[in-house]
Amino acid sequence: MPLERVLFSALFLFLTLSLLIIRHRFDFFSLYSIGILFYFSPLLFGELPDYQGRYSFISISKETYYFGIFSLCFTVLLFYVKAFFFSRQPAFNAQIFPLNLPHIYFLIFYLTIIILLLANLFLISEQMESLFVEKRMMMSHNNRLYNLWVYPTIVVGTLAIMSGKSFYFLFALTLLAVDLLLFGMRVHISLLLIIYWMFELNKNGEGRIIDQKKSLFEFSLIFVFLLIYKSLSLAFLNNSFSMEFLLQLDETIFYWFKRFESFNVMAILDSHLIYEHRTEPLKFLDLLAALLIPGEIMGQNGASLRHYNHFASLYPNLPVGAVGSSFYAEIYAYFGIPGMYLVGALFALLVFFISTAKLHKFLFSCIFVIAPVLLFYFHRNDIYFIVLMSERLLKVFLFILLINYLMTKINWKSA
Repeated sequence: MPLERVLFSALFLFLTLSLLIIRHRFDFFSLYSIGILFYFSPLLFGELPDYQGRYSFISISKETYYFGIFSLCFTVLLFYVKAFFFSRQPAFNAQIFPLNLPHIYFLIFYLTIIILLLANLFLISEQMESLFVEKRMMMSHNNRLYNLWVYPTIVVGTLAIMSGKSFYFLFALTLLAVDLLLFGMRVHISLLLIIYWMFELNKNGEGRIIDQKKSLFEFSLIFVFLLIYKSLSLAFLNNSFSMEFLLQLDETIFYWFKRFESFNVMAILDSHLIYEHRTEPLKFLDLLAALLIPGEIMGQNGASLRHYNHFASLYPNLPVGAVGSSFYAEIYAYFGIPGMYLVGALFALLVFFISTAKLHKFLFSCIFVIAPVLLFYFHRNDIYFIVLMSERLLKVFLFILLINYLMTKINWKSA
């Protein structure tokens, strides 16, 4: 086993045990650390898919291991600084903007969401023979209407968590389960569940995560389900459920394990580093300018701004976007290895700052709503889509805040 793999594995184990057994209050930096562990975990196995065939894998380059080792070292260092010197942080519910929405608001929000969902399904059913289709085909139809109900569901579910209204959280979870079943989108229900677990672990105060057996058990069950869901759903869509399928299920699950999201992210980063795939740095200025100009409601067509130019040269056999993207691969493409390490360090320091600083409750609440995207899910996306997802969530959140503010003013004047 190469030395760099041994060193990475040792650091990975050390950070994992530190998160589990060192007493600390679960916060933004804890979520960021788990994201580092999850998305860099394929480096433990020594090989990544090259997408030349179903079981075609290549050894991981030293450059990828070096960046993984750097990321783990920096995360470990900041984790212990926070645990020992910033241990007495207030709970999330003491830092979140006070927003105790009346029940009628939740009912109105969910009624609107359900109407949009039904309209979305009706339009799709008019254009397609069945609702149960592969997600890329599904998402090619009425994408904007889809965004208009799925992102508000995440935000309203988040507000239910913040307000302690369990029923409305479960209702949001149910709607996102429909999203998972019909659209095959695991990301949206995962984002809401991440917020739920982050809030629950934080609420339990300073302690050891390993003692939170209920949350760990729930997480393990959901993770395994999401891991095997793609295999089961594709078998269902292709009408290939059979005894032969069940006998080969372990092999199928292993295949999807090696093609799981984190493996794709690391494979993209690894191929960028191996083949030195670069992009004109000036293109980053175009991207930055586009992000600073307000787009249409709930997003705009930014296909030309997405970091997809590597598919033609690195993965000519794959449809564009088939295996997602990689934030750090895009940073490397723009700024090279020095830029990738610098951004990795600065981003970790930024997360450390928002985890330890005393922020205004409004700002803290905005970060809380988009935390799963910025601190966890960012690994597997390009810069444009990270900003776009965050923008969609924040627009809904700010709209709800505005409605609540106006209604409060009206009620106050009426009184």
